[in-house]
Amino acid sequence: MHSRKTSAQHVTAQRLAALSRVGAALMSERDEAHLFQLIVETARDLIGATFAALTLRPLKEEGEPLIPSEGRLFHLAAIVGVTPEQEAQLRRMPLGGEGLLLPIFRHGVPVRVADAVALVARTEQSPPTDPRGAASQAAAAYVHGRLPAEGLRAQGVPPGHPIVRSFLGAPMLDRSGEVRGGLLLGHSQPGQFTHEDEIMLAGLAAQAAVALENVRWYRTAQMRAQELDAIFESIADGVTLVDPQGNVLRENGAAHRLRERLRETPAGERTVEALLATPARHVLAGEAVQESTVRVDDTGGETREYLVTASPLRLPTPPASPLPQDQRWMGQAQGTIAGAVVVWRDVTEARRLLIEQRVHVETEAWRALLQLILDELPSSVYLVRGRDARLVLANRAATAVFGATWLPGQPMREFLEENRIRVLGADDRPLPLEQFATLRAVQHGETVLQHQVTIHHPDGATLPVLVNAVALDARNLSLLPADTTARAAEEAEPAALVVHQDVTAIEARRALLQHILDELPSSVYLVRGRDARLVLANRAAATVWGVPWRPGQSMREFLEENHIRVFGTDGHPLALEQFATLRAVQHGETVRQQQVTIHHPDGTTLPVLVNAVALDAHQFDVVPSPLVSHPAEHAEPAAIVVHQDVTALKAAEQLKDEFISIAAHELRTPLAILTGFVQTLLNQTARGKGPALAEWQQKSLQSIDLATARLVDLAEDLLDVTRVQAGRLELQREPTDLVALARRVLARRQLTTERHALTLVTTLPHLVVHVDPRRMEQVLSNLIGNAIKYSPERGAIEVTIRAEHETHEALLSVRDQGIGIPLHEQAQVFERFARAGNAQAYGINGTGLGLYLCRELVEQHDGRIWFESAEGQGSTFFVALPLGSQAVPADL
Repeated sequence: MHSRKTSAQHVTAQRLAALSRVGAALMSERDEAHLFQLIVETARDLIGATFAALTLRPLKEEGEPLIPSEGRLFHLAAIVGVTPEQEAQLRRMPLGGEGLLLPIFRHGVPVRVADAVALVARTEQSPPTDPRGAASQAAAAYVHGRLPAEGLRAQGVPPGHPIVRSFLGAPMLDRSGEVRGGLLLGHSQPGQFTHEDEIMLAGLAAQAAVALENVRWYRTAQMRAQELDAIFESIADGVTLVDPQGNVLRENGAAHRLRERLRETPAGERTVEALLATPARHVLAGEAVQESTVRVDDTGGETREYLVTASPLRLPTPPASPLPQDQRWMGQAQGTIAGAVVVWRDVTEARRLLIEQRVHVETEAWRALLQLILDELPSSVYLVRGRDARLVLANRAATAVFGATWLPGQPMREFLEENRIRVLGADDRPLPLEQFATLRAVQHGETVLQHQVTIHHPDGATLPVLVNAVALDARNLSLLPADTTARAAEEAEPAALVVHQDVTAIEARRALLQHILDELPSSVYLVRGRDARLVLANRAAATVWGVPWRPGQSMREFLEENHIRVFGTDGHPLALEQFATLRAVQHGETVRQQQVTIHHPDGTTLPVLVNAVALDAHQFDVVPSPLVSHPAEHAEPAAIVVHQDVTALKAAEQLKDEFISIAAHELRTPLAILTGFVQTLLNQTARGKGPALAEWQQKSLQSIDLATARLVDLAEDLLDVTRVQAGRLELQREPTDLVALARRVLARRQLTTERHALTLVTTLPHLVVHVDPRRMEQVLSNLIGNAIKYSPERGAIEVTIRAEHETHEALLSVRDQGIGIPLHEQAQVFERFARAGNAQAYGINGTGLGLYLCRELVEQHDGRIWFESAEGQGSTFFVALPLGSQAVPADL
């Protein structure tokens, strides 16, 4: 008896020691998910249960538990000892509030049921009066089959465990005594849990509650530290913390960038010593450093000035006695000096502004000289400042242009209204003031060139002029005097220099250009602005479009007004933003040989090749725009566009496609016969039938077989190309598992190479998409075949499949480590017969049809294909296919 008692005490001591070690492990865990799993595994192993579950009350955003009514719902945080299906079902439902969990979660007391089968369920007329009794009655009802499924779920007992006989549960309380959650254990045998187990589980629950609090406080501390880091980094001045030995403890981004920049100065380390180490030493020695000036010559030879302030870094002395709970310790003003805080500020610009103010008087003399020079110019020149364009100075010619004298300091609107001056655009309609070149320059910082307007003088005379306005930085405009009418502002007011030029000579040049263009056989037109407004067009342009295009009219308006439609090479209407003209003026592209078909208003069609070249609007001064100009951030873009009639070329291309189609069809029969005979000879010889072949004969037959297979593939590719070109390629769509399809293709392709390792990377067991499986196998086989072919130095080839839920697409990629594609050739990769130059240098054969067919097949599936590549670093090709309403990953 004594020996048995000693053994039990030894086991208890061992369990207590294990509980102590577990407590240390719980306290050191900082990842909440790992902590949940550690708690349930520890509870199951320490107590010896069949299953263990941890449930928690949801928290508010500030980390406090939700209390009734929401607080009575407890959600499963972790569970062990159940099947994955049972765990998934439990994670989708709230727990607590009834049955076995009632005393734990509502009253915060442990519960232990020795044998649920032995319990006798009470009648509804005699409900239990204590929580433990309620738990026992619920367990009995469950075992005897009188508990509905809803009650079973409410208890938190895992479905599928009808043989669970004994239960043990303990609450997890937070520091305020509220129920934070609970641990529930079960065993398939009765009487498995003792009073000692209950004490052990209660101790573990208490340790788990503290560990959860630690994790929450740790997370809060991390957030606070990140906030402090963000504040520290947002300080514009350079701030550096230095320890007593002169080492940098911490510095913000501004200080780090400044220190690195200073290291590159001629003085190098001496500069950093003067700005950082020396002030820190003075502070640590008890000397104050307040706005000490340091001058540094940078790499550009410019002298910059810095103000350096340093102060001691003190660690607060903790209080001698504990503070009351409601009082916060703020530290003491005087504490241990742990280092120095050094602050750097660049004051170069402030000093420079002071110098500029000192030389302002001298600039007045230069301004008078400038006025004298401008008065001798034949063109109107004036200088304005401020968003209301107040006059600073103007030459004599400006008075002649406006027909009235503009007073210095007077805003442009007031000047025009006072003198009844009107300004008309190129369409002879009044130009809104905000569209004046002068206002666009000072209000939006634009540089406006060749803006054509007509000025109507007070006496009725008119003058057509071209206006050029250049925005100026008034901070560097040293010839401008102080403007007494200007409002105080943090930044210097904008300014602009404006020149008016007579357009008579330019109109003559424009007429000559029009005459030259009209003699060209190809359509040529000039547009400007992001909406492609017509500037001029030759006679051939009207033939190409079928109707004349009115100058000043935008391309969209012209096409819609005349019911003109433009189709791409795929036979579908071309989106307006894909027009070569719009790509040139909106994105600055140079588009060459864009093939489109124009459908005229009378029903006729015309195939053309379009070339569009973007022009620099700052150099576009040959032709004045007849359009009404609009404010923009920059000068309006322009483009010259040429249309070439390719009707004859189209006919020749159609004839070529028909020839290729006929040739490919005719090749299939002899190739099939040749393939059959060669494979028959090889198979018969391999089986020992017929006369034995010499080694050279065997190799020759294998070479013939390989060459014939390549010819068959080429013939099929050529037939597919002709089908695509003729629009006769039809897809047989059906639900297809993309993962299974990829496995089949990889298995076939792996048989063709021993130099490459082909792998499939995906977390999805299945991914069903609505595609033509044969064509999609063709796409994937081509991509993998290219990866093998263009990786002559061996290497891994990786196929990845995943579901992109944001774009609702299935994404497939093929990555190799091969020769890559040169950057300058990447734009033509998906064109027919296109091959990279480095492939030819490596002696790699190919037709240039594979990627073209891949693109056509993917796009006919409403998908997308693109790639990323660098020469010598491999390539990755991506295919995105739309997921239908039922095409979802099977594991979701």
